[in-house]
Amino acid sequence: MLFVLLQALHPLKHKWTYWYLNDDRQASWEDRLKPVCTFSTVEEFWALYNNIRPPSGLNCLCDYSVFKCGIPPMWEVPENLKGGRWLINIEKGKPGEIMDLIWLEILIAMIGEQFGDDMDLICGLVCNVRGKGSKISMWTKDSNAEEGNIRIG
Repeated sequence: MLFVLLQALHPLKHKWTYWYLNDDRQASWEDRLKPVCTFSTVEEFWALYNNIRPPSGLNCLCDYSVFKCGIPPMWEVPENLKGGRWLINIEKGKPGEIMDLIWLEILIAMIGEQFGDDMDLICGLVCNVRGKGSKISMWTKDSNAEEGNIRIG
C-alpha cells in the first residue's frame, strides 16, 4: 500500500516576484531586467532561494530584486514614483557572507510581513553588486509617510 503524505503549504500574505538584472552592458537596462519567478508560499520561496546563487555569487553590475507581484523594480512606475528607500552600503572588501546574510535576513522579514502595518508602504528589496561596494535597499512607495518609513528603517 502506498501512502502519500501531503504537506500543508504556508501562504504568504503577498505574492512576490524575484528579479535578476544581468551584467550585459550592450543591452538596454530594461532588456537586462528579467523576472525569475513569482512565489506565494514559504515553500516556493525556499525552493527558489536554495537553487540560485547568493548575492555574493553574482557578477559585478548584477542585481537581485524581490518586489510585490505587479510592481517592477523601476523608479518610473507609479508604485515607486513617489517613493524612497532605505540603503545599506556594504564596503568593498567585506566578506560576501555578510552581504548574503543581510540580504536574507531582510528578505525573510519582508516576505514574512514583519513590518506590521507599515508593510503597505514597502514595494520591495534590491541588492546591487558593484565593484566599489555593494548596496541593499528597501524601496517604499511614499517618501512623505515619515512615521512609517522611520519604523521600517
